[in-house]
Amino acid sequence: AKLIGVEAECEQLKAELQEVMGRYNKEYSKRRQLHNQLLELKGNIRVFCRLRPLSQREKDLEDEGDVCVSFPMDGQVCIHKHGGAGVRANKMGLGETVFEYDQIQDLQSELTTARLESQTATAMKEKAQAERNLAMSERDQISAELQAKVFGFDHGQEHVFRETKPLLQSCLDGYNVTMFAYGQTGSGKTFTMEGSHEQPGVCSRAVQELFTLTAERQKDLQVELKVSMMEIYNETVRDLLTSKPNESRLEIKHDAEGGIYLPSLTTRAMRSEADFLSAYREGNTNRASAATSMNACSSRSHLLCLIHIVTKNLASGTTTAGKLYLVDLAGSERISKSEATGDRLKEAQSINKSLSAIGDVISSLQQ
Repeated sequence: AKLIGVEAECEQLKAELQEVMGRYNKEYSKRRQLHNQLLELKGNIRVFCRLRPLSQREKDLEDEGDVCVSFPMDGQVCIHKHGGAGVRANKMGLGETVFEYDQIQDLQSELTTARLESQTATAMKEKAQAERNLAMSERDQISAELQAKVFGFDHGQEHVFRETKPLLQSCLDGYNVTMFAYGQTGSGKTFTMEGSHEQPGVCSRAVQELFTLTAERQKDLQVELKVSMMEIYNETVRDLLTSKPNESRLEIKHDAEGGIYLPSLTTRAMRSEADFLSAYREGNTNRASAATSMNACSSRSHLLCLIHIVTKNLASGTTTAGKLYLVDLAGSERISKSEATGDRLKEAQSINKSLSAIGDVISSLQQ
């Protein structure tokens, strides 16, 4: 009789467990949907403006060393022009152009994201309460540090990354995300993406966050991470993780769904952040670079670091695949200023042509 009672209790517990797992899967799917819908409302294409401080070389210039940029208000950048053709007077004064960025909507969206995401975890009360407390504790940081899409001279690497951080959860949810730095040569793109040992950039911070999210959800998700690195040099795609990158011209093919893929691209497993840093250093060493009159170490190619993310939900058994592209674009340049000749001239022409094409693509996506 006792055995029959134990069996009946076990069957009841199994039924309750199945019910709880069903509710969990429903809430997980709802959280995933809300998270990515809110990011889409903030804009599938988001642009941030970052200004670097003067370099020592610029400070040493006697007549041209003045800072020509100021920040009249949060979310505004004012460019000061000193004489020359095309200078017009405006509301801010003679020879000044003001660019405004929408900051209030971005802040409200951040607060809404934190609030709604905490409400989706109703299946587990303790977790929901913890998330609400976390959202409230982060609110002051959001208000103080993320009120603008303009990052001035006093904003560090952590400020830039915090704006892009929510997108990494989307990668685990099976979405494709691209982060790239765009600007003229010498404007600090590589520092923003790569950074230094003391001030890591977007790339290493993004990978670190992926491993953090994976560790936090290891009981729920099984995540496989791989890395590839390539460059676009003079309109040729080259694999940077092979033994002979200069000879590895990659062939671009189209799949049945209309997408593109590189069948011979090298991929390496990532089990830790150290694996990523090792691959990134190797690929960066193989990247084309050279000195010009505007930049002592000018990138002569577009660097693409691709993180492959395969996520399996252990409860539902579903598998999703996402990709994270971390791109350090080569800088646009005026030939008259960079004084490029020979191979450097050919590289500059290819760079400017491809950057113009990127602008056309973004304009088409906005329409």
